[in-house]
Amino acid sequence: MKFLKPLAVLALPFTLLLPATSNAAIAFPALDIQDITGNGDTGVTLTSSTLKIDSTVFTIILDSSSNFHNIPDQNFSLNATPNTSGTDYSGSFTVAGGLLSGSFSNLVYNAPDPTFGIGDISADLTYTGGSMQGSRQGGRLEFAVDSSNHIAGKLGQVNVVPVPAALWLFGSGLLGLVGIARRRTA
Repeated sequence: MKFLKPLAVLALPFTLLLPATSNAAIAFPALDIQDITGNGDTGVTLTSSTLKIDSTVFTIILDSSSNFHNIPDQNFSLNATPNTSGTDYSGSFTVAGGLLSGSFSNLVYNAPDPTFGIGDISADLTYTGGSMQGSRQGGRLEFAVDSSNHIAGKLGQVNVVPVPAALWLFGSGLLGLVGIARRRTA
């Protein structure tokens, strides 16, 4: 039992630092993309040589609260082909109405789980044009996919969120205290 206390004291700073490794967040504005019944949306179509998403953009989300701007339903389309490794896809996307267009890489499609009926799609984007592009260079695409291949997702710019310096100082301070405590007990 004596060895558990020093082990716990050593592990504590590292467990406190683990949540800080999540360094990215969606910046706004972002597009809300979903299948809407009656709009002719087809969701996700996957064959051996292509992955296609046809859906509808209906909202521009201006910030993380309820600040959003409804837009006339615009078609969102994405066409992808598998890379040589066959583990991810690359291709292009467009939002009708001249809102946004671009290319993407590292698209990963995890098909819906038969137990829960939910899968996911994610990709790194490079914006190439459109009225929403502005100074934005790229972004991230995140979708949830159900067992009927209907989707709900967000497209937006990714900003790197730096880990606060205080967290690193706190972790190194704890390590220093552990070292002092070990000297006193030795």
